[in-house]
Amino acid sequence: MRGGDEMGIEIKSEDFKKHILILGDREVYTIFGGRPEWDEEKGKYLIPKTSPRKMTEWVEKGELEKVLSENIRRGWTTWISLNEKETGEDTIEGTSAIWCFWFDFDAPRADKSRVATEEERNKALEEARKFKSFMEGKGLRGFLACSGNGYHLFFPVNRFELRGKVFRKEFNEKQRLFYKQLREESGVEFDTTTDIRRVTQPIGYPNMKIPDMPVPTYWVDDFDEEDIKRARKQNNVLVDAVLNTEIKQPEPAVEIKQHVKFEELLERNEKVKELYNGVWGKRYKSRSEAEMALVTILCANGFSDAEIKEIMRGCKIGKWQEKTESYYDLTIRKAREYVATHKIEENKKEEKKKEREKLKDKEIKAAILNDLMERFIFVTADDNEDIYVYRDGIYIPGEKLIKAETEKIIGDEASTYLIAEIINHIRRRTYVPRSLFNRDKDYLPVKNGLLNLKDFTLHPFDPSKIYTYQLPVEYDAEADCPNIKRFISEIVREEDIPILQEFLGYCLYPDMPAHKSLWLYGTGRNGKTTFVNLLRILLGDICTVSVSIEELDGRHRFSKARLFGKLVNIISEPSVQDKMETVEFKKLTGGDLVSAEVKNKQNTIDFVNFAKFIILGNKFPEVQDATTAFWERVIVIEFPNQFIDNAISNYERVLVEKDGIAGFLNWCLEGLKRLEARGFKFSESKTSKQKKAEFMRISNSVRAFLEERCEFDPNAYISKGELYECYKNFCEREGLTIVGKKRFSEIVGETPRVYVKHKKIGGKIQRAWFGIRVKEEEEEEEKEEEEIFKWEKKESGNDKKKDEKSKEKKAKKTRYVNIKDLDEDGNVPPEKDDEFLARQAREAKERIEREMKEKLGDEYDE
Repeated sequence: MRGGDEMGIEIKSEDFKKHILILGDREVYTIFGGRPEWDEEKGKYLIPKTSPRKMTEWVEKGELEKVLSENIRRGWTTWISLNEKETGEDTIEGTSAIWCFWFDFDAPRADKSRVATEEERNKALEEARKFKSFMEGKGLRGFLACSGNGYHLFFPVNRFELRGKVFRKEFNEKQRLFYKQLREESGVEFDTTTDIRRVTQPIGYPNMKIPDMPVPTYWVDDFDEEDIKRARKQNNVLVDAVLNTEIKQPEPAVEIKQHVKFEELLERNEKVKELYNGVWGKRYKSRSEAEMALVTILCANGFSDAEIKEIMRGCKIGKWQEKTESYYDLTIRKAREYVATHKIEENKKEEKKKEREKLKDKEIKAAILNDLMERFIFVTADDNEDIYVYRDGIYIPGEKLIKAETEKIIGDEASTYLIAEIINHIRRRTYVPRSLFNRDKDYLPVKNGLLNLKDFTLHPFDPSKIYTYQLPVEYDAEADCPNIKRFISEIVREEDIPILQEFLGYCLYPDMPAHKSLWLYGTGRNGKTTFVNLLRILLGDICTVSVSIEELDGRHRFSKARLFGKLVNIISEPSVQDKMETVEFKKLTGGDLVSAEVKNKQNTIDFVNFAKFIILGNKFPEVQDATTAFWERVIVIEFPNQFIDNAISNYERVLVEKDGIAGFLNWCLEGLKRLEARGFKFSESKTSKQKKAEFMRISNSVRAFLEERCEFDPNAYISKGELYECYKNFCEREGLTIVGKKRFSEIVGETPRVYVKHKKIGGKIQRAWFGIRVKEEEEEEEKEEEEIFKWEKKESGNDKKKDEKSKEKKAKKTRYVNIKDLDEDGNVPPEKDDEFLARQAREAKERIEREMKEKLGDEYDE
């Protein structure tokens, strides 16, 4: 493959594919790029931290080659992350999984403003091969690549997840020490920057670190995908080696205690004062005992041998002055032995005291623990260690209950430490996999039991079924809701009611078999809010959440976790200023396993979301995602009526007071029964289809232009500029959003058999689109007339009807003008003639469409 043609740069696509295989199969890859500049102080090319010409992005696998090629065209260098990183977290703490161990061997260059010579590269190659041989001697398998001005050696491993920021920092430090050991053992020098967030040159793409001097990169070793798989198994011991690397704590500095001054000791210790002044008779039988006592006190207070000897020379007991140096040393040695022995005894007593206290704490803790475990049922999620307690048929967060119950049992003695110990003991005894939470899809927890969603019978609560949600309503099979049903019939069209009923039933089902979301559309004061508030009352706070579309853009780390255990996610007024991000939306409405961070927790949680998305607004957001995967997830219901006069505040409360909420639950369950009987295929209505089509049209004006104003002809061509101008005119006329030239070209370029090449048009060589042309106004009119004729032919039963239709059609061609626009002679002024024609054409088109819709019904949509 050739890329970067403007610079004559070769891109080795196959080499890059091998590199991606080594770096592992990820949803997104972190890339860092920019235009390097010469740094005089450091003597090499660097991307300035404050440079506006740089990027850090998380790019999907399919888009990688496109982004890298675009950066080469800019003259940028680009690096790709060795390991997996959380979106938006280009840090050690943000590195979520290890895929590869990597070693960098730079060519020795004194002048880094130039490309390495062949001789310099050979020196780096020699070091790299020496180290590779050393590692292979340990049973490992590495892959060697030329990185441009040096060599990179990769040792891929099976994906190793790094759970929690503390563990990630610890693993990074262990890896640093492990690499240091490898340098010492092998005797080979390599780059000392070895943290887990490192980036590497994409192999196969040129090294652009020195701008305008691209250097090719390639694999030195020959290997295939099977070699990489085998290497991952061989190299997994590297992960264990890093984990087993000991982080040596620095030796604590020896604390030099400053003892009290002798003068202060005399002042505060009456015994020392008496003995030093020679008053010893009332305490001791002999001078030897008295001096030994004083020396012992001095030793216990930290005085040195020299200090003790100096003090004792002034002592008035008198025997010290009569003795020699050997007496001094013997006395001091005996005194120190006594002090040491006495301290050991004191320490033993203190330890015994602590043991007794500890035993007391253990007994208290054991008693509380046994009491709590007997009275309550706990489970602990094994991923992030959240404790839940079984209450009234479901499991709710349990830490507050443990704290409150412990406080009730022992009052003020319930220290923070003791409570933490009890909580940790309960955790360790009650671990269960998160996959067991909300697993049984056939039951719906309500206030009076578990409602079977297959036969709609009520069953007693069962602690073995771990549910974290419950409807705040008692199931009553006989209950009805006439006022709520009448209200629903007033806010939506009759043909849309079954869809609405089925979706509310779908909300009660804790799974995502249909992969659908509900969009409630309409201007203000139309009943949307009252309808949604009714649903909130039915489900309660424990089953509902509001996580906006904007919060699912990958930058809000904790948003997804809020959906766990919820039945519905209600979103009001999605932003129409920004383009809607659809990647996470599709995952969350498609039954995919998602991983989510939880605030104040180290570990992520993995779960399948079953919270149905209900989005209500006055306008549709802009959506650039034209995939079937997105649009198949969209159901649109319009609320066409406005209720301005006699509006009742909190009307949903009035309805619930009249009907109760149990009847509304039954109405929703009827929708679920119908949905289950059809294999979770929703009813359809003409207006719902039309509104969805309108959403699609508004959300992607380029597609609307291509479908309505263009024709695809292999012999046709049009300049890029002219096609874009036609598109802009179309959008201005239809009131649609205009996208930029680049995005316009991308969407047009996705059309099959439409392509760009140079063509001489109007005497100039221009870039033109081939295989497409813009239809003329006359063609549109002829097409309309042809459709009218087909319609007439189908509907007409005899020649008489045909004649009538023909006359009607001619009448439609009659030109209508506004009388105030005629001149004095009753004629249309020439300068306004085109304007009248355009208006006439629009009015005729609208009339024809209305009549065709009335006659053909569903066939018109088809």
